[in-house]
This record gives sequence, C-alpha cells and structure tokens, in this order.
Amino acid sequence: MLNDTERDFLSKLNGTEIERDLREITRYERPSGSEGERLAHDYVASRLEENGMNPSRTTFPAWTFSFGEARMRFWSQGKEESHPVKIWGYSPDVWEKPVRGKAVFVPPESFPPDSIAWFADRSSRSARDLEGKIVLSTTRSAVAIRDAFERGAFAYVFCWPYGDEDVIHESAVCAGWGAALPEDVELYPKIPVFAVNHIGGNRLMELAASGDLDIELRGRSKSEVKELPLLEARLPGDSPYFVLLGSHMDAKHHGATDNGTGCALMLALALRFSSLKRRPFGLRFCWWSGHEFSKYAGSSNYALERFGELDEHCLCYINADVPGAKGSEDFSQVAATPDFMALARGAVRDVTGQDGEHFGPVNSYDQSFYNIGVSSCFIWSSQTAPGSPHASGKGGMPWWWHTEEDTFGKHDMKVLMQDCRLYALGTHRILEPGWLPDDRALWDRLIGELEKIDDRQVPGLHSILISLKSSRERLAGKSGLKERLFVIRRLNQALYCQRAPYFQDFRMGEAYVPGLSLPLEALATQSLTDRAKFVLDRYILAQRNRLLSLAQELERC
Repeated sequence: MLNDTERDFLSKLNGTEIERDLREITRYERPSGSEGERLAHDYVASRLEENGMNPSRTTFPAWTFSFGEARMRFWSQGKEESHPVKIWGYSPDVWEKPVRGKAVFVPPESFPPDSIAWFADRSSRSARDLEGKIVLSTTRSAVAIRDAFERGAFAYVFCWPYGDEDVIHESAVCAGWGAALPEDVELYPKIPVFAVNHIGGNRLMELAASGDLDIELRGRSKSEVKELPLLEARLPGDSPYFVLLGSHMDAKHHGATDNGTGCALMLALALRFSSLKRRPFGLRFCWWSGHEFSKYAGSSNYALERFGELDEHCLCYINADVPGAKGSEDFSQVAATPDFMALARGAVRDVTGQDGEHFGPVNSYDQSFYNIGVSSCFIWSSQTAPGSPHASGKGGMPWWWHTEEDTFGKHDMKVLMQDCRLYALGTHRILEPGWLPDDRALWDRLIGELEKIDDRQVPGLHSILISLKSSRERLAGKSGLKERLFVIRRLNQALYCQRAPYFQDFRMGEAYVPGLSLPLEALATQSLTDRAKFVLDRYILAQRNRLLSLAQELERC
C-alpha cells in the first residue's frame, strides 16, 4: 500500500511533459549512431540541463550492422511476380550479386534444436540436401540458419508465423552478445536472411510445397565497427553505492514504443529523482545505443568498461523497454532477480492492482550485467494483453513492433503513466533508509534449482549443495550492504551465467544454472554425435568446478 510520501512523490510525475518528451524523441528515425539518434540525445540532454543536471556524452566502439533496400522476385508456373521483403541484420550484402534458387519449405522441427548442443558440435549432421536452395521457414533460430548454410542453402526467408498484419518486421539473427568473445564471431549468419509478412509467407510456402517456385533475392546490408554514443546522467547519493537505470535510444525507424516510451520514462525518472534533497544511494540513468543494431552493445560495453565500479557498488540494474504501448494493460509478468522480486511485485500491486507473478530467467533486454553478478529489478513492465487487437497474433509484441508503423500515437498514456509510476515507486523504495536486497530469496532460488538436478549426472553436486546450505544458514540476512553484495554477486553468477564475470554469456537458451541445466537437457532429449556428447560431458564437469569455486568463496565469507 502506498504511504503518503510515496503518493506525493508519484503525483508529481507530469503526464503532459512525458508525452511532449515522447513526441520530440520520436520525431527522429534513430538507427544506432545515426543523426536522428544524435538529435534525440540532444533533446534529452537539453531537458536534463534545463533542470540542473549535467549529463555526459561519450562514445564506444561496436560491431554494428545496417540494412537498406531489398527485393524479391519469384517464378511459379512460368509467371514472374514480386513480393515485399526485408533483409535482416548481419546478413551478407547481396545487392550487386543477387541469390537465386529453387525455394523449399523446411519446418522448424527439421533443424537441430536451438540449444547448447549445437555449440558442442557446430556442424550439420545432414547431407547437403539444400544445395543451391532458398529456404523458407517459420523459425528465426540462429542454429536453424546456420544449419541451412551447412546444408548448402543460398539464402533463408523467415515467414512471420504470428499475426496477419501487412507490415514486415525487421530484426537480426545472432546468438552472440554485444561484447562477443573471439569464438562467438562465427555465430553470425553466413547466408543472407530475409523476412516476409504472414500472408505472403503462407503463399510462398504453399507454392514451394508444389515444387514449382524459384526465388531471386537482393538486398543491401553492411556490417562494420563504428563509434556509437552513450548519454548518461548521474545523481549522487550519500554513499558510493548506486542504482543503474537504462533504456535503449536507438530504434528501427521512429520506434515510438520500442523504445521512445522507455526513453521518455527514463527522462521523467531522472527529472523527478533530481528533486530529492537526499538519496542514500546514487542513481545513474543511461540511454543506450547499439541495442537494435549491435545486440545490446551499449549496455554490454558499459559492463566491460566500468567493470570495477559495477562489481563493487552497483545495487541493481533497472531496464525500461517497450512500456506504454496500446493494448499493454497486462502487468502479470514481473521480471526481476529473486532478491528484488518482493519489492517489484509489491510495486506492481500498489500501482496497478494486479498481482504479478515471477518471470525468469531473461536472457535478453540489455541484461548485460549478470556475469558481474548485478541483480535486476524491472526488466520490463506492461505487456501486450492476451487477445488484444494490437498484438501480433500470440507473438507477445504489438503488430507494429520493429516496423515503420511504430510511430507517435501507438502509445497509451494511461498505461505509460502506470509504467512511470511503477518504475518511480520501485526505485523510491530502494532508496528508503535501511533497505537491503532480499539475499535469502536468492539463496533459496539457487539451492532450489540445484536440487532439481540429478546429482548422479553431476559428480560432486551433492557436496556443493551441502556447502551452499551451510553458507545460507550462516550468511542469509545477517550482513550489511557491502558483505551482502559480495554474496549476491556469487549467487547471481551461479544462477544466471556460464562464463566468467568479465565476459558475456552467449544468447542460447534460458534456464537457471544454465551451465548445468542446458547441457543436461541436451544430453537427455537429443540424438547427439559422439563428439557432442564428449564436449557436453566435459563442459558439465567444468561448470561443476565453477560452481564449486563459487561455493568455496562463499564458505570463506
């Protein structure tokens, strides 16, 4: 329930100003590193400066992509036709040298599962049965596209399987993250990837089924390393500890709800919290670039370059993405780490009246700080309601997502104001004197997830569990902030990550304790090569050792 102080704080969020800010931000098309993104940053920076804040503007290098014009011609029963098509990010450029071939439909189940098993083998087990073909399918899996390449396909066309809207959604396919490791480079597409809308895709798949469809594709695409911008505003606190908040400024086209609304929300929070006379913790507000065109490069680079201060002093990361869209009245999914879940659910209930349930883990949405062990509070807020006329079928996003149609007016101010109040309330409660994250909930989640794993498949897991349970009884809820954060870092690293704190995990599968859960799932459910079985078996032992090392660190606390 809101108290008087909270009610007064939230009442001063100005919806008229927030909508005006949204209008100004979304005047511009904002691809990563573009002039439009710069102008949107100029606007946000000017609003911050008008209110006495001094934002910083820096740049960072990112491997980014851009795409442009694309065309499709096809022939069936001797008749030539064309169809609207988009080329997706990180595709090879095929404008001057178009690709042409017989089109075939390949159902998603005919590709290898989108799992860690592919990383253990990285080759197709099928003959080159797609030699010279143009593949049509309804999955955008990075593994499926790589498998099509290994089988000889010339190109891949993703047929949108969700809603029947006319627009074509733009995106990219890649299993890597913004700050990729050398071994991740090969995860990017080797063949061009195109997309068509639902109705067009159905027709093409029907023609392909008859065996009488030839397709020619051409498209402009470019991948390069270039400098991208970061806009950051800081509000100091009474201690060196801080909360990090972020939303991505770059967008496919005007991006009114993805993510102009998130940027306007973040600006509103920065301005509102600047009025507080005292803050026990600092606040950092970031407007990321490289989200849409570099796979979370902005947040990933922030983690890379500011590793030490994040590790030592960051309380949590709060992310705002796609808030306030029409039809997004559903707050039932609360995405946060367990130590912030009670706070997040309470804020949802007090602002919206809905009783949200825990949702996780989330391996996307700029969650670039898990490897460091930083907790999350609010990864998103409002979601497209089931059955909404604004949804893309059952796909979970509005029908205008990643299209030219995501323009000013696709938002709902009532929903956006609920989102703003929700984020403001959650952040305000973190700043309450004496507040501490609920480390016991994190202990319980980690131990509960490990207890689900058959210890006969992981030698030594039982002794790790005994160690963790002993440490839980000794440490949970009994330490100050500095000591508690040290413990929380290790628990998050065990619960959410596979790689070391100073790297980024790859984007493949979502599971708690992924270093054990994902390979065990692959070994149990898939027909694997002997090489894959061997690699996964050794990987499980390595991940066991990683958990053992983390447990031993906790024993020494």
